[in-house]
Amino acid sequence: MSSAFKHSFRIAAYGDFLFRASILVSFAVIISLILRGWLW
Repeated sequence: MSSAFKHSFRIAAYGDFLFRASILVSFAVIISLILRGWLW
């Protein structure tokens, strides 16, 4: 039971990390597009 719980917790933590990384990437893309629009 404990091993399954640790496995599910590891998957949840990995999913949360991917979620935060995707949010950061989307923000970086939006900021780069805004800066590119200002420069051009």
